[in-house]
Amino acid sequence: VSCPGESDCLAVGQNEGGTFILTQWTGTEWSRDTTAVTVDKELYDIDCTATDDCWAVGKSETFIHWNGSAWSLGNKNTNVPNKDIRSVSCVASDDCWAVGKKSGDALMVHWDGSEWSRVNAESSVPSKDLYSVDCANTNNCWAAGQSGTITQWNGSNWVAYTATTTE
Repeated sequence: VSCPGESDCLAVGQNEGGTFILTQWTGTEWSRDTTAVTVDKELYDIDCTATDDCWAVGKSETFIHWNGSAWSLGNKNTNVPNKDIRSVSCVASDDCWAVGKKSGDALMVHWDGSEWSRVNAESSVPSKDLYSVDCANTNNCWAAGQSGTITQWNGSNWVAYTATTTE
């Protein structure tokens, strides 16, 4: 779920058949969007920077964009693998990060306002599936995933961190 306004929220998911569901809160009720672009894929996450700028991501490199009145497929660079995109976080209409599941490799993808492109992780980032990303600003994003993997975008590189335990 992502809420760009007090009475404007969007949610994504999947139905029992495994296809996408897009719903929107109007301030009084949730309504399912049946006019959305046809994507026969599960959707895992959504993030909005404004009521007319939302990205939803999902299975098999699915990226769809909401412009306030319609959904459309997102442009992808050929270096984005056909893998599940699990999470998306946007700080501006031309600055979003998405992470995903690509067994044996950390999958990080960036939106620059015109296309999604894969960004290769630094060698310090473990080759693990990533399940969640959240950005505070352009120079501060965090991603987490398999086996306690935690990594941070510092504006120029992804840097790995190790979680410590306390007793």
